[in-house]
Amino acid sequence: MEQHQTHQIGALIAKLRKERNMTQKELAAKLGVTDKAVSKWERSLSYPDVTLLLPLADALGITASELLNGERQSTPEGERAVRSALSYSRQNLLERVRQAKRVVLAILSLACLLSAGICFVCDYCVSGGFSWSWIVLLSLIFAWAVALPLFLAEKNILRKMFLTACIGVFPYLGGLGWLLRRPMVFRLGSCIALLSIGWLWGVYHIFTRWRSRFQVRRLRMIAAACLLTLPLSWAIRAVTAWMLHEPAGEALADGGINTLSTVLVAVVCFLWDALAARRECV
Repeated sequence: MEQHQTHQIGALIAKLRKERNMTQKELAAKLGVTDKAVSKWERSLSYPDVTLLLPLADALGITASELLNGERQSTPEGERAVRSALSYSRQNLLERVRQAKRVVLAILSLACLLSAGICFVCDYCVSGGFSWSWIVLLSLIFAWAVALPLFLAEKNILRKMFLTACIGVFPYLGGLGWLLRRPMVFRLGSCIALLSIGWLWGVYHIFTRWRSRFQVRRLRMIAAACLLTLPLSWAIRAVTAWMLHEPAGEALADGGINTLSTVLVAVVCFLWDALAARRECV
């Protein structure tokens, strides 16, 4: 696509978005992309993917042919032809992506089965039975289940993977404790998992609000995440010491080096962000 036409399309997207009183983030949310992608379109730095042209045209209240031409001028016949071509291209591309995902999933599944089979053979040859190989099989099943949304889901893939991990971690810990004949593995692991899950969801919602309301820079978010890991680390150490009947003070003191390194990483991120912001202003 020529640079002049790309510039026209970007200007048209920006103009219509403002006419409809939408922010870049609101338009991006309708299309399932980031606000940075919308910003690049409007500045003619990139072009919308073919799968997004029809949803983008509908969101802006124009025809697909007008979007492609970069101006509000189209005929019914031309619009039908453009929509038909875009729909075919979009469906063809999505189907190819689905087929590729199915192939990769099949390969991953076979690799997991092969790995489990090798471990069972090695376990039997070395120990004359099956002991640690069951742990490997259980871990492979858990990892395969967590990765499954990556190949089957089409939207909110990371969120679905995280939900799968949150739900599946407890049966995994239960099976691990049963195989090891150590109930403490399930009890202690479940407590740590609950703390970690609550922390992750809390940080996710906090950062989502910060990023939409205050446009927080990425390095600042990384620094804030580092600092927010400190109470989680302290809570895990305290719970572990309590369940194992160890002095909590010693457990917290042993984590002094980790605490110091985390604070140093956060400080470096804050300083780097401040330098980057200063360079942008110059």
